[in-house]
Amino acid sequence: MKGTAQGRIVLVSHSREVGGAELHVERLAGYLVGQLRPSHRLELMCRPDPVLDAWAARMAAVGVVVHRLGLRGPRDLWRMVRILGGARLVHLHLAHPVGKYQWAAALAARTTGRRIIATHHLAPDIRGLALGERRRALWFSAVRLMLRVVNRHIAVSEYAKRILTSIYDVKPERVSVIYVGTDPRRFAPVGAAERSQLRDELFGGLTPGLSRDASLVCSVARLSPQKGLQDLVEAARQLKGDLPAATYVLIGDGEWSSKLRGDIAKSGLDGIVRLAGNLPPPEVARWLQVADVFVLPSHFEGGPATALMEAMAAGCAVVGTRVSGSEELIPGPDVGVLVEARQPEALATAIRQLLEDPDLRARLGHQARERVVSGFDIRNCHAQTLDLYRSMLAR
Repeated sequence: MKGTAQGRIVLVSHSREVGGAELHVERLAGYLVGQLRPSHRLELMCRPDPVLDAWAARMAAVGVVVHRLGLRGPRDLWRMVRILGGARLVHLHLAHPVGKYQWAAALAARTTGRRIIATHHLAPDIRGLALGERRRALWFSAVRLMLRVVNRHIAVSEYAKRILTSIYDVKPERVSVIYVGTDPRRFAPVGAAERSQLRDELFGGLTPGLSRDASLVCSVARLSPQKGLQDLVEAARQLKGDLPAATYVLIGDGEWSSKLRGDIAKSGLDGIVRLAGNLPPPEVARWLQVADVFVLPSHFEGGPATALMEAMAAGCAVVGTRVSGSEELIPGPDVGVLVEARQPEALATAIRQLLEDPDLRARLGHQARERVVSGFDIRNCHAQTLDLYRSMLAR
């Protein structure tokens, strides 16, 4: 990269929660900090919400300069302009495509002449959203206008690129497909002896006395309508009589926590379906290493879900839904099982098949890991993003 003075590259995250997009930003930043030094300094601009405190602290700990900024009035807007106006490059991470925070950041960067990259962690087809016609038209116009001020776009799947180019008229040559990816070294299978020991430890912490022979169905997701976990709860209810040894552990937190607890109680699944809350990544990896089946029943995604990749990297047999490019990660039945979204009966059938067939689980788990290692290694994602940065900074 040219220049002797230290340039500034600012990542912008508008989220009020820590989900897959934010974890991607954290991992990407950890890689970029070392690669960009000494010519460029990496910074993050994000909201001041307390739920982001630990995430922002982890970013600062690896050397990212963190700006906590709300958007409550002209003073905040002026501060945003000052932060972005001095940057060599602004990288927007869009977990949702439209809102005043990301709108203000895009316009502040554009009006000060900054070059802008946007990663679309969610690129929804406007035609599939439940909106009134007037609201749909306003939403659509706002998204198209914001996308026009962006110089380059990163789509996290071929599906997302098709949405950007066909629905929102983004020029194909301005869109790069870079999968989010995961680290197959961090999420790796363990041997039989270590797996047995881990199960004893994790099950003992969950419920003392839970049999080591229990079948474990695991999910890692934000507790929100998008992730479809209510469908998994219903599938568990349907399987309760046929698979009495099955235990379901749902890792994550979110606005639907209370609703899901109510659904679990109403379905008579207390002690069978357990909400484990947010867990640190190393502990999530441990759960994936001991799970018999991993299920992610999303109603929509921005691309192949990170949680699915992590489970596959850990050698777990997976069940997902046929949404938003999931076929790019699971291209056939020799890698994993895909069912239609919003179909608890189909989820139940897939879970039953896998729990009753250990040989099938083992084959799918092996092929799933091979798929992630060959096509979704996070190191490739990071290198491709750095190459895009370099091409933008050289102009």
